[in-house]
This record gives sequence, C-alpha cells and structure tokens, in this order.
Amino acid sequence: MTLVAVPARHQPAGAGSSLSKGRGTVAGSALLGGFVVAVTLLGALSAVAAALVSRHVWRTGEMMLPWGMILAVGGSVATVYAARTQARTAGFAAAAGWIGGLLLVLSGPGGDLVVAGDVFGYGFLLGATAAVFITAGWRQRPP
Repeated sequence: MTLVAVPARHQPAGAGSSLSKGRGTVAGSALLGGFVVAVTLLGALSAVAAALVSRHVWRTGEMMLPWGMILAVGGSVATVYAARTQARTAGFAAAAGWIGGLLLVLSGPGGDLVVAGDVFGYGFLLGATAAVFITAGWRQRPP
C-alpha cells in the first residue's frame, strides 16, 4: 500500500468563498448595527439621568457646590468615551443619542423644571453638550 499526496483543490476567487464572506459580512453588519443602536440608547439614557441629577447642590453656609452638575457632565462624558473606545462611530452614536435624550427631556412635560433657565440650567446645557461632542470628536492617539 502506497500513500499518495493529493493536492488540495483550489477554487477561483469568486466561486465559493464569496458566499461565506457574504454571510460573515451580513452577520457582522447586523451585529454592528445592533451595537450602534444600543450605544445610542445608552447615550439617551445617560442624558435623561444627567438632566435629572444636574440640579443637585450641596450647601454649607455661603458656599454652594454643584455636585449634581459635576456628576452629570462626568457621567455623560464617561458614557461617550466608553462607547468611543469601542469604535469612533459608536462615540458619535452615543453623542447623538445623548442630544436626542436631552431634547426629549426638554420637550416633554415639565422639561423647563428639570433644566431651568438659570445659571445652572444653561451651564449644564452648554457645558455638557460641548463636553460630549468634544469627547466624541477627539482624535485618538496612534497605536
């Protein structure tokens, strides 16, 4: 009995390999789309929580520490940064979700009570929005 090595059959580039690549691409696209939707919803939830917490202050005598605003901006930035570490697109999706969530809070019933038209309200709106978009668009260091 003699063993003979038979060379493997080579298929042309477009024959069977494109079908398997197509399945992987479709599954990968669906996975990426689901991830982007989840990150957008996470950004929206972060904005709602940030808006609710932004008015809390700690008062001692004449001094007032706006710990709610610090927590709101820090949490919003952390959410966008965490999404951005996965993919730059995810960072922008989280920032877009954050803006969408904030617009839902402002346009809903009692939105003017959650984010009032005073120094803290405008500080939260401008400061957190700027911080979220700066975090989403910040250039990454090359590896």
